[in-house]
Amino acid sequence: MSILNYQNLTLTYNEQEILHHIDLMIPKNQITVIVGQSGSGKSTLLKATMGLLSDDAKIIEGKILFEIISQATKSMKDDISESIRNSNDYKE
Repeated sequence: MSILNYQNLTLTYNEQEILHHIDLMIPKNQITVIVGQSGSGKSTLLKATMGLLSDDAKIIEGKILFEIISQATKSMKDDISESIRNSNDYKE
């Protein structure tokens, strides 16, 4: 299962294509490193992921998909699971 998934991502900066059809899955619970030469688009990829692109940069194709499970959501799921377990123990 991946926490971050780039699908066919193409991005331009000042009308010049910077990233071309990027497909990348970043798995959960693993360290992933993005390396490349200066100007190869590493920072631009991360800015696109965080929604911090400048007005000169545009995603013209593709998707960035990511999974978010907040601590509040996790706590709620845990509370629901515990309630179900406890209700199974209840007998009239």
